[in-house]
Amino acid sequence: AREILRLMRQEGVTPDEISYNTLLDAIAKSAHTKGDEAFHEGVAALEEMKTNGIAPSHYSYNALLNCAAKGASQRGNREWVSRGLSVLQMMQSDGVAPDVVSYNVLIDACSRAAGVKGSRGRVEEGLLVLQRMQEAGIEPDVVSFNSLIDVCAKAARVWGSVGVSQACRVMGMMAECKVEPDTMTFNCLLNAHAQAAGAGQGFFGGW
Repeated sequence: AREILRLMRQEGVTPDEISYNTLLDAIAKSAHTKGDEAFHEGVAALEEMKTNGIAPSHYSYNALLNCAAKGASQRGNREWVSRGLSVLQMMQSDGVAPDVVSYNVLIDACSRAAGVKGSRGRVEEGLLVLQRMQEAGIEPDVVSFNSLIDVCAKAARVWGSVGVSQACRVMGMMAECKVEPDTMTFNCLLNAHAQAAGAGQGFFGGW
């Protein structure tokens, strides 16, 4: 994709916001295999946009957040979630308010990281993102909660009933926010129970 931008300039055609957003999307799609390299490429592309007088939009920043999320599925470490939070700060510094998609992508990063490590820490990070989302005045939607329940389900692979308990807690938060669960919600909850059973702790009461 970068080669195409280079050819555009050679032909005297100036890349616009769509050009850079397409580049960022391509970089994000490569992050699950390229990891660190992809994230740094994304940051460089965003900075190049600004240098060329093109203001990044929500789409631009969300593509970079998606890059962090996909990188989390490769490494599964805390650093990727921290990188996502740093992108949110970058957005705010540039006068672009994160939207529901921004926060949902970051919760998805926690889910992908949990898929690698199965760590209870990913649940805490996901809950922190949800808290920041609400503090920013953005109402979480069904995707937000489904992703968070998925984090709990993946954590249940290692932590058993603790993961299920956290999933039930998220279901309670969902009800408090008056967000209606869908099929995916209950599938994620069932998966939490199944993962706990696989960890040798079986099913227990609750949702």
